[in-house]
Amino acid sequence: MKNILIIIIFLYSSTVCAVSEVLLFSKDNEYFGCFGCSEFDSNSICNKYGKYGNKYSNNSIWNKYGVGSVYHSDSPFSKYGSGLKVVDRSGNFHGYFSRSSVAPKQTRDYLNGIWDLSDGNYTNLRDYFCENPILLGN
Repeated sequence: MKNILIIIIFLYSSTVCAVSEVLLFSKDNEYFGCFGCSEFDSNSICNKYGKYGNKYSNNSIWNKYGVGSVYHSDSPFSKYGSGLKVVDRSGNFHGYFSRSSVAPKQTRDYLNGIWDLSDGNYTNLRDYFCENPILLGN
């Protein structure tokens, strides 16, 4: 069953992999990093050594005890919260980055798929997400 899910996720992600740079914010406008920026950017959620990509940082969505917690309302991985706002560099709102129903279906389905694929392992989740990007918020 897991192999079938891997194939479905791969096919799905390969059809939506155009990525534009976006910024992630909480409902209180606290900044939680960029996506679509260089993985070496200190603000990137894909920079595992940076403030927003390090699984030990409280400001990282990959910290299961911080903003990434399934119990945190701003967490992209909470099925019941709002997740994080997706905003472009011009300040335009593009939806939510979340597994919950507030997010665009494409984003929600993708996050739920890689969540299941990684069995909730945040390191694997980050690695898969960053290696198989999607267009957020559309």
